[in-house]
Amino acid sequence: MAWLLGCFAVVLAANMMFAVRQSQHGDRCTKPLLMPLLILYYVFSANPSNGWVVGALVFGFLGDVFLLGQKEIFFKAGVIAFLLGNVCYAVAFWKVSGGLTQPLLLWLLVPYSVAGGILMLWLWRYLGVQKIPVLIYLLVIFVMSWTSWFSVVAGSRPTAVIGVVGSLLFIFSDVLLTVKVFVKPQKTVQALVMLLYGLAQVSLMGSFLVW
Repeated sequence: MAWLLGCFAVVLAANMMFAVRQSQHGDRCTKPLLMPLLILYYVFSANPSNGWVVGALVFGFLGDVFLLGQKEIFFKAGVIAFLLGNVCYAVAFWKVSGGLTQPLLLWLLVPYSVAGGILMLWLWRYLGVQKIPVLIYLLVIFVMSWTSWFSVVAGSRPTAVIGVVGSLLFIFSDVLLTVKVFVKPQKTVQALVMLLYGLAQVSLMGSFLVW
């Protein structure tokens, strides 16, 4: 099923090209194809598949589709979809690792708390009435990234470190998108956002496979 990943890479590259050219039509034709390709690859490659991972990818698909809308309600729906997707990933990481089994994991909360706090302090004056929603979303994605360390520390899965990389890429992607929306609108950043997002989803999904 490697050809599905090949198709994903081609569609992602096309979407990035359309982002550079600022083609809304091209964006709408390519972005909704990304997550279905990953879902198919994961379902056919995993033995057995993890329902929480599938759920995360489905919510990613919904988020991609909603964010294509022009109205604010679609943006909010997209953010909620991605938030729920991150919750699914966090639950998946928790379940496959056996939960909070090592004291070291609590110490890992320190760098995440510091980084999240600095980020929110910088963004705060730009967020207006969206302060609380953005705070909640960033809290969820940082927690998801923290849970990605559980299997690494436990040493339970050889592919676990890929999940950590994916979670960090997801954070970078969302921070760039947040800056684009609330701080300094730059359409040229969208290609980088999509690259980081695509690599993040592949890495997160791939961390639950055994190659």
